[in-house]
Amino acid sequence: MNDNIDYWEKVLISPTPVYQKLFDAEKEYLWSNVTKDANVLDIGCGNGRVIKLILDKTKTVTGIDNDPNAVKDAKINLIDFPTVKIVQSDIGQTPFSDEFFDYVTLIDTLVNFNKNKIKALSEIRRILRNDGKIIISVYSEDAFAARKEMYQKVGVPVSQIEGTTFILSGNIISEQFSEQDLEIMAKSAGLKIVDCKKIEGIAYLAEMMKS
Repeated sequence: MNDNIDYWEKVLISPTPVYQKLFDAEKEYLWSNVTKDANVLDIGCGNGRVIKLILDKTKTVTGIDNDPNAVKDAKINLIDFPTVKIVQSDIGQTPFSDEFFDYVTLIDTLVNFNKNKIKALSEIRRILRNDGKIIISVYSEDAFAARKEMYQKVGVPVSQIEGTTFILSGNIISEQFSEQDLEIMAKSAGLKIVDCKKIEGIAYLAEMMKS
């Protein structure tokens, strides 16, 4: 199993109170913003956690992950939902046609893209419909203490800390962002932020559209 997937499973099983607050807020935000029967792509789907959160809204969902074990787990967990498609793919170059999805979700995944953030957002822009939306969840600029506490709790090996960036075992990068950082990234990829909600002490939940 990919180390990052393994660590994240431990976080989901035993979150600290601030992480539980984040997970609850993500569920509410997705439920409030994804429209009924929309065509949705979930990026970095892992075991299918985010997909399961929106299945009462829409079953036209595709999940992608670049880790074969994550893809295998998601397919098993979502076997009862035949309209859900799980694909192994890198976000930098997906197999989807232009303007294909109504929504693209990036829940707790953009923080791991390192130098590929703009490339990923640009690819998402390509496959997003002109009136479509990107829903993201990222660590905020004041999340460092909460992240460090969570990593210590579940035993994540931290190889190095550079500012507020954690470099985990396997050279996995985990970053946090300010609202201004998000605005700069969005603009660089031809996008704009149309909604941004701060979850105190841990994250931003936001929506982006084509600019």
